[in-house]
Amino acid sequence: MKKEIIKDQVFIKHYNGLIIGFPFSDLPKDILPSDIIDLKKTESYFSENNSWDAHTDLIVYRKREETYLEFAKREQKWIKKQSELRAERETLYEKLKKEFE
Repeated sequence: MKKEIIKDQVFIKHYNGLIIGFPFSDLPKDILPSDIIDLKKTESYFSENNSWDAHTDLIVYRKREETYLEFAKREQKWIKKQSELRAERETLYEKLKKEFE
């Protein structure tokens, strides 16, 4: 396994209504050339049980390599999942073996 690239959210600004552009001054001052700017638009929705007004979110993401601790945690999850899947396959094998003998 190798380290993965993680996309962290570093800034968010909420606008009421659907906008097609935003002022450059709304971006954070510490923005980097490699940052990703995302404009998420959500149209209004109305129903009996749920509803929301139209809104737009300006989100800035920054990519980084996962830390050693995050990598170790992900690796341990993967090892645990592999052993669980192997145990499931073994039990299924035993059931099938009994059935076809």
